[in-house]
Amino acid sequence: MQRQIGFIKNQNQIIIRDLNSNTKSKIADVSEVSEEKFDCIFYSPELLEEEVVHNFLKKESKYTPLHEGNNFFESSEQFEAESNDKLKQVFDKISSNWILQNNIVLLEELFEVVDHLKALWPNDRTAFFEELWHIFKINLGANNLKLIYNDIEDVSKNSDKKALVHITIDGDKKPNPVKGKEFEAKLMKHFEEEFVNAFQIVEYSEEKGELTICGNILKSPFIIMANIGQITKLQESVLATLIKALSR
Repeated sequence: MQRQIGFIKNQNQIIIRDLNSNTKSKIADVSEVSEEKFDCIFYSPELLEEEVVHNFLKKESKYTPLHEGNNFFESSEQFEAESNDKLKQVFDKISSNWILQNNIVLLEELFEVVDHLKALWPNDRTAFFEELWHIFKINLGANNLKLIYNDIEDVSKNSDKKALVHITIDGDKKPNPVKGKEFEAKLMKHFEEEFVNAFQIVEYSEEKGELTICGNILKSPFIIMANIGQITKLQESVLATLIKALSR
């Protein structure tokens, strides 16, 4: 599973390590990495006073675990010199705590989240599933997550007839919905017997880190396919509770 970790070296530079590569780390400008996908970012507290760093971390905090670097590394040089295996151990620890915190927050705010999503459901199906995609992604700690659901569209501009379409949402940070094709139609057909339950893990390979969830919201089916490190009973219970609450 691809993992990319950053360490903010100073107010202008961030060190980037690819944990699946033996190549040397690279250094980039903080102001130019907004489209990069990070799985974890380390920083020094004193750099939070720098506007560029502060704004960058504020945006990244929505998608990425952030942690003070001095809790694990004496300097940016140590971060650059550390082995991939050591960095993976550090990442796993930070990621587990981040995922746990995300699930606790969702539990604490469940009623507000459900009310908000229910308000979106009848009028903006795309926004509803974009927000659901984000919730699942950070609560599973998914490296990659794809959400497929049904929608309807006008057959033509001059017709009142509607057609069923499949929409796929994926993306590294922000959700990117696109109209599905034959692949999505085949998936929906393949898993159609699994949609009877509101939430069900139908496939999970711990070795490959591949997870498939099927379910329905108000009888509208969906599929989630994700690459994850692991899934705990807490994660499963929290997300199942969310889906079931949305159908009430």
